[in-house]
Amino acid sequence: MVTDEDGKPIEGVKLKADGFRVKGPLQGSAYGWDWQRFGPPPTVTTDVTGQARVKYPTMAIADEKLQTGAITFAVSHPGFPPVQADFAVDGPAKPIQLTRGIRVDISAYFGSDHRPVGELVPKMSGGPHSEEPEDWVKTGESIYTSREVSPGVHLLQLMGRLPSG
Repeated sequence: MVTDEDGKPIEGVKLKADGFRVKGPLQGSAYGWDWQRFGPPPTVTTDVTGQARVKYPTMAIADEKLQTGAITFAVSHPGFPPVQADFAVDGPAKPIQLTRGIRVDISAYFGSDHRPVGELVPKMSGGPHSEEPEDWVKTGESIYTSREVSPGVHLLQLMGRLPSG
């Protein structure tokens, strides 16, 4: 289950498995998703109740008889900053809580007459996942809006193509 900071369920949250933890004495160790052993990482989307179900391998490392203790997800939704969350596979399910961030609008201009750069590729660093260019939506001529950005220090990189190519 995924909720907002007020405890309300969020529909349309994408959860993509990107790692796991094991049960027992090695539970503090984190492992990346093993494509060869498990196949492609499962990706699920929450429903109107904020819930999603995922199939996962119960035996994380069969050679060592280590069972899966938690799945690590990259959690994303257009209205919230992306996060990474561990979700325990046993016991009562504790919701993943997303917190709204800050909206950022950017634009770029060139020349003495301040002409807009029409094709921008923005990228912002910071947080558990860097924002990718596809996380920005063109909302006007040479204006791009981010998904909401998490609080903190960020580095914004803009790349663009001038009309001259």
